[in-house]
Amino acid sequence: MRFAELDAWGLRDSVLHRRDARAKIIATLLILIAASRGSLVFPVLALALALPLARLPLIPVLLRGAVVLPFSVGFAAASWMSGRPDIALFVLLRSYLSALCVIVLLGSTQFPAILEALRRMGAPPLLLDTIQFVYRYLSLIAEQSKRMAIAASARGARRSFTAVAGATGVLFARSYDRAEAVHRSMLARGYSGSLKPRVAAAFSAPDAVLVLASSTILLAALLLKR
Repeated sequence: MRFAELDAWGLRDSVLHRRDARAKIIATLLILIAASRGSLVFPVLALALALPLARLPLIPVLLRGAVVLPFSVGFAAASWMSGRPDIALFVLLRSYLSALCVIVLLGSTQFPAILEALRRMGAPPLLLDTIQFVYRYLSLIAEQSKRMAIAASARGARRSFTAVAGATGVLFARSYDRAEAVHRSMLARGYSGSLKPRVAAAFSAPDAVLVLASSTILLAALLLKR
C-alpha cells in the first residue's frame, strides 16, 4: 500500500476524521474482536457505516483490503482440505474485514496522530519513535531505490544476482549516510532522545459515543453468535 495515498486520505475532513485518535483506535480494536470472535453481521454493518462517515473512496479501500488474502488463503485451503469449507470461508471473510477496519483507521487518521494517541495510551515512547522514523523514511528509501534502478537501466545494466547485491549495498550505504545527516540535523534543532509530544485535543462526548457504539457492536456480535 502506498503511504502517500494513506497520507492524502488522512488529510480529508469528515465526521470520522474529526474524532479523537484514541477513540478510533479503541473502536477499531473492538470491531476487530467482534469480527474475529463473534458474528460477522454487525462488523459488516459497522464498516458499511464507517466508510461514508470517513468519506473514503470505496473501490480503492476494498482493493487495499485484499492485501491480506494471500496470507489467509493458505489457512483457508487447509480448512477446506480437512472437510471444513465453512471454516475456510470464515477465515477469508474475517481476515478481509479485519484489514478493512485497519485501513479505515489509517485512512481517517494521520499517522503521527495515531502514534501520539498510542503514546498517551501508555505505549513505549522508544518503540513509537522508531515506528515514526521508519514510516517517514521508508518512502524516501523506496524513491532512492527507484532512481538507482532507472540510472542502471539508462546505462544498460543487466539484472543479475551480482548487480542486485551491489545495488543493495550501495542503497544501504546511502541510507546510512542519510540517517547520519538527519540525526545531526535533529541534534542541531535540540533533539534530546525523544520526539516532543503533539498537542492533542481533549476526549469529547462524540468520541465517547463512538467507543460506546463500538462496544455495543461487540456485545451484539458475541451474543448473536451464541
